[in-house]
Amino acid sequence: MRRMMLIVVLGAPLALAQEDVDTRRVFMAKRGTIHVGLERPGRLVPADAAEISLELEAFGGDLRVLEAKEHGSQVSKGEVLVRFDTRTIERQLRQARLDLGLAEQTYKNEEQESALNHEAEAEKAAAAERALSRARRALEGFLLHEKAHRNDRKRLDREAWQHRQDDQKDELVQLEKMYTEDELVDATEEIVLKRARRNLRRTVANNALRDKIRAYSDEYKEPLRQEDLEIAVEQKTASLDRLLRSQAIARLRREAGLKRSDFALQKQRDHLARLERDLAKLDVRASRAGLLLHGAPEDEPGAMRLKRGGKVKTWQVFLSVADPGRLKALSSVTEEDILNVTSGLEAAVVPKARPDLLPGRIEVAYMPGAHQKYRVDVPLKMAESDLRPGMQCTVWIRLPEERDGVLLPLECFGGSVDAGKAKVTVLREGKQEEVEIVVGVSDGVQVLIEEGLEEDDRVLETEDK
Repeated sequence: MRRMMLIVVLGAPLALAQEDVDTRRVFMAKRGTIHVGLERPGRLVPADAAEISLELEAFGGDLRVLEAKEHGSQVSKGEVLVRFDTRTIERQLRQARLDLGLAEQTYKNEEQESALNHEAEAEKAAAAERALSRARRALEGFLLHEKAHRNDRKRLDREAWQHRQDDQKDELVQLEKMYTEDELVDATEEIVLKRARRNLRRTVANNALRDKIRAYSDEYKEPLRQEDLEIAVEQKTASLDRLLRSQAIARLRREAGLKRSDFALQKQRDHLARLERDLAKLDVRASRAGLLLHGAPEDEPGAMRLKRGGKVKTWQVFLSVADPGRLKALSSVTEEDILNVTSGLEAAVVPKARPDLLPGRIEVAYMPGAHQKYRVDVPLKMAESDLRPGMQCTVWIRLPEERDGVLLPLECFGGSVDAGKAKVTVLREGKQEEVEIVVGVSDGVQVLIEEGLEEDDRVLETEDK
């Protein structure tokens, strides 16, 4: 591979055959080989920086700055970087503590009320079970004992009345015999027999009525009594079942209410804890020593300036603490160039502040940015320097392609020149001559002159830098 020809810079001004001495430097055009490259504007950004943002969890309100360290300040680890107005979050904290106390009392009340309701329901259920037990015992007593007792009593009563009726019949027969044999007075006989016959008829009638009453009781009254007892058992059973089911629903409702109250209580506790953490986060201190930048490390210069009364958004990187000795150049290439640009290509970075040539290798992020541009980073290996993040620079990317031709040092154009037509001053035979040239590619050190110059032409430094 042909080596790139080094250009010797003639630092001493030539003596000119003119009245006024031109102090501009003179550069010699030489034929050589140049690597094709892309020249793109860029800027220096931190290669290593700690970003600071407020990732608040619960605070809702403006974050207003009371005081902030100046952009570009050197800060030490643990140093306070910014102070915020905390009155709003402190009001929210007081309200959160009040809400938490209310939620705790609400949960305690519902818990006690649930316990009381549980006791009352247990008493009602026990009473309903006792009522059902009594109804069952009453039915069982009726079926096993009372019904048999009633039947025995009816049988004994009927026997008693039947015996009485039979006794009266026997007495009447005896009276009739007695009055016939003794030949008593007719009046007395009539009275006694009449009364005996009347008592017998009444007894017969009473017995017939009692038979009807017993038949009615057997056919209607006792079945109805049994039916009432069975209905009472069914009603008490259904009542107990309804009571138990309604109590189960009530318990579920109370449990759900307690869970809601517990959830609300935990939510209030979490809200208070998050607000307290948010308040602690407002004490913004440097996690490392370094150069303080307002905004994100790669923000455009001046994109953010913290000042008293200014606002900061949550989750926004509003401060960065950068290592001033570690920088990288941030640039971009177009969609037309991205296929020829890959990570690892050599690059040269020329800061605008001074014409230092800082070597590096590019890192390409294949993510299109604005206007279909692709980001290119060039990490720099540099000793301690006064270069700072935000400074403008030119990034030259060395492509694999090479070209031969007439070359001029980039310094001849003040460190930067655009491709295309340009005018330079050439010294020929002791005279200055303005010549139009066509500028081609540059490798960051030299520029290919496609037309207008010959080898060994002496060119004066361009006045427009």
